[in-house]
Amino acid sequence: MVDSKGNPVPYFTAVSSNFKSVKIGDADGRIFFSESEKLLEKEWALRHLAFEEKVIYLDSIENIEITVSLAEKLLELNQVDIQALSDNEIALRVKSELSGIAANLTFSNSFLIEQSEEYYFESYGLFIQSGLMDRTTKKHRFDSGRLTFLPQYSKISEKTVSRKSPYQSTVPTLTVFLNDFIFQILSSKLGSWKRLEKDCGRFECIQIDGLNAEVSVFPNGKLNSISLPPRVFKDQYGIVHEITGSLDFTSSQENSFYTKFSFDVHKDEKEVKVLLFFEGIPSLLNFPENYQNRSNQDSFFNALNSFSKTPDYHFDQEIFSRLRSTYFPKTDQLGERDNFVTRKNSYQYHEVMEKSDYSSVQYMKENSDFVKELLEIFKSYGLGW
Repeated sequence: MVDSKGNPVPYFTAVSSNFKSVKIGDADGRIFFSESEKLLEKEWALRHLAFEEKVIYLDSIENIEITVSLAEKLLELNQVDIQALSDNEIALRVKSELSGIAANLTFSNSFLIEQSEEYYFESYGLFIQSGLMDRTTKKHRFDSGRLTFLPQYSKISEKTVSRKSPYQSTVPTLTVFLNDFIFQILSSKLGSWKRLEKDCGRFECIQIDGLNAEVSVFPNGKLNSISLPPRVFKDQYGIVHEITGSLDFTSSQENSFYTKFSFDVHKDEKEVKVLLFFEGIPSLLNFPENYQNRSNQDSFFNALNSFSKTPDYHFDQEIFSRLRSTYFPKTDQLGERDNFVTRKNSYQYHEVMEKSDYSSVQYMKENSDFVKELLEIFKSYGLGW
């Protein structure tokens, strides 16, 4: 999507004719439609506040990339006095948006990349969250938080392929860190939010003292990004990491939601780059009745995080290539690894884990079966890939 000068129009919306589906364009003004969307929803309205609405018909578009130009909209506005938001007002708005993101049980189609010197892992899966956990309390100190990524279709490229070295993900460490970090932002005092005296372009930049977090917002207080310098983090197992990175956001008319996590995780002088991209608007669901109490919900997320750390490997070249050709974020960190070898054989983690302890193997098998059943349920509701 471009304007009359050929410049990309980022974060526009595409709304189906029956208003049942909404898609968000990415930062480069691109949007993708699956074959099923082309069949079910042929008419889509492309909208952006600064441009005239334009309707496109997918059945008249070949399976190639096309460029659509939007005409600028001229708005006649009454003269008003504009006052910048105060630091406290920005802090309250950001806290409100973060609370809104975390408040409900949501599911997001996501694409994960984990990259180190030894491996390159790509996975299409589901990012699931439901609130935040105060892990500073004795009761929750060793819990895994309430955010997780469930791999669905994956690809592992390694320097050395060995059946005795099943893949272990860094994502659970990062999601526990994010649970704590976002919880600390929400718990911060308003007086610690200070506007930075530097040029942030069209954004306002706020520093949160004590967290060293830098929050970038639009002039109306809507979230753009949160970044932080290297920070020492001890996970629930007592292992120390150094983590640095950023969270990117976008907004619909009513709500904000994640678009990307980008982090470097260091442990024992080894570095893992973690990129997690979110596709579209999160789906909102309610916990079933038998999961309404907090204890059962915590057990649910602990099981998901266990699978997330030691996931089954489901590699299907045809499915993965199809997803990759349609849902493939634009980043210079993606690409084939010429000196790496792709692991072709799919496996369930308990089948290749090195531990011979029967109880550990049995737990991993039961957890794997539980998550596989969940993924099938999610797919029946149109969630997942």
